[in-house]
Amino acid sequence: MKHLETLIDVLGRTATDWGSRALFALGILVSGWFLARYAERALTRYGQRVAHLDPTLVPFAARVLHWVVIAMTAVAALGKFGVDTSSILAVLGAAGLAVGLALKDTMSDIASGLVLLVLRPFDVGDLVGIDGTQGTVTAIDVFETHLTSVEGVPLVLPNTKVRAAKIENFSRAEVRRIALTVSISYADDIGRALTAMRETVAQDARILATPAPVINVNDLGATAVNLLCQAHTRAPDFQATKMDLARALKERLHQEGVTLAPPNLRDIPALPR
Repeated sequence: MKHLETLIDVLGRTATDWGSRALFALGILVSGWFLARYAERALTRYGQRVAHLDPTLVPFAARVLHWVVIAMTAVAALGKFGVDTSSILAVLGAAGLAVGLALKDTMSDIASGLVLLVLRPFDVGDLVGIDGTQGTVTAIDVFETHLTSVEGVPLVLPNTKVRAAKIENFSRAEVRRIALTVSISYADDIGRALTAMRETVAQDARILATPAPVINVNDLGATAVNLLCQAHTRAPDFQATKMDLARALKERLHQEGVTLAPPNLRDIPALPR
């Protein structure tokens, strides 16, 4: 009878001890769940108030913060049951390392995506050139950057490639330079052609006075004299001004009787098959 009472007493104390631990662990889990939701919402609200943060980065960072808080809470709750949390952390670290090695390229894209979202070399809607590929940015996520080429073709570039490439952001340029080469016959008067070109450029109000236009002989080709016309204009006017100026130069030189030499066919790259 005495042994039974002792057993009941031991079981009672054990149940009380484990019950209190379970309640305490449950309290930690519930608190951690609320804390994770609060941290996620707080970071989201903060991101919405900061204008320079990308809208793609904020939800991603908020979800990462949410699950980090949940993981820390779970480890703390297991510690209340006498579980060696250092072992769990070591296992999680080893598992994270294994996953990181297996997903090395993917993790590299994610890291590059986060860098792009933070440093913001371009924004959605910008016209950019990335390693020779030109297009308008349509989306930036943590894995890929999406463009629409000037021909209207959707392009998808891995963020690792984008981060390592030379990036040209045409939309952020205030002034752009127009460069046109006009080839004339060796029999024509170079001075007359240059004067006509300078007058044509001066008549276009979209061309800036500073920096001053450069109009001169570029080089002496095998079959023609190549004249260079460089002029600066505001970035929004670049494309239209370039096309209008090319036409105006041709028509003015034709009026002056200057013969435009045909291009050297040997210098034209073969069309792709």
